[in-house]
Amino acid sequence: MDFRQLRYFVAGSMAAAGRAIHISQPALGEKIRQLEDSLGVALFDRHSRGVRLSAAGERLLVHADRILAALDEARVDLAGLSNQGPVRLSLGLNPTASRLYASDLLEAFGPSSQVLLREGLSNEVQDDVAAGRLDAGFCYDPPAGPYRVLEVRKEPLYLIGPESVVTASKDIPFAELERYSLVLDSGQNVVRSKLDEVARQRGIQLNVAFEVEAVLLKRRLLLRHDHCTVVPHALFAEEISAGALNARRIVAPQLRLKLCLVVRRDLPASDARSIETRVLALAAPTPPKRTAPKNSPRMKPSAKFPT
Repeated sequence: MDFRQLRYFVAGSMAAAGRAIHISQPALGEKIRQLEDSLGVALFDRHSRGVRLSAAGERLLVHADRILAALDEARVDLAGLSNQGPVRLSLGLNPTASRLYASDLLEAFGPSSQVLLREGLSNEVQDDVAAGRLDAGFCYDPPAGPYRVLEVRKEPLYLIGPESVVTASKDIPFAELERYSLVLDSGQNVVRSKLDEVARQRGIQLNVAFEVEAVLLKRRLLLRHDHCTVVPHALFAEEISAGALNARRIVAPQLRLKLCLVVRRDLPASDARSIETRVLALAAPTPPKRTAPKNSPRMKPSAKFPT
């Protein structure tokens, strides 16, 4: 069975229903008989007054319509891809995604593409995608909306601050956060909302010294004024690696956010696929290279498989 036979079969069903077609009856009949022979079933009930679809034909027609529609959609999609000029896309990144992926995304799309990157808070990014101001964007725990949602990674939350204040690297229970002077985002932010919810459930009063959303200002308050913050590790990964800041993962309960990619549902399929494949490739963990232990003897290949 091939696509051409399916098209002849659909044309035959139209003729059986009394609709005009532009195919000669002998050619159509021969193609349908070939299809029936390959499937081993009769697709039409033939009688003196004409023909009509058999039960098998009715079932095949449902599949044929779906298959041929998908084939036509694929052709249109690929034709648009081959005829388009440089890719023009706009992507939103929340601060963590900006740290993780911004430079790699530009390299992934290449110099022939025109990609606008805009940084904003998670709620701003999802609102811009929903309103069509951005084609896609990274945000935390997005609600349902007029976009597709792909989970990229899970991000535990950490207490982060200078080593003079955050003196250990082991996990810290949530209840102990009330001992620290915190620099947090405003109440509308996803991280702040999660912190406030857990604190309220457990009767804990967080000591919020400043509400700051700008990452650079938050960094300055941490480094120069001995304050702490609660954010994903990736947001200050460079400072932590350099020893300027210390980080303790929050547990009891452990708090996690889902970093997701939201993509406009009305975006052309080729553009959506271009974004999704590149993002998922960047987010995929790199498997560690396996190296043989030093001075380990090399195994000789066996002459045959053991039986």
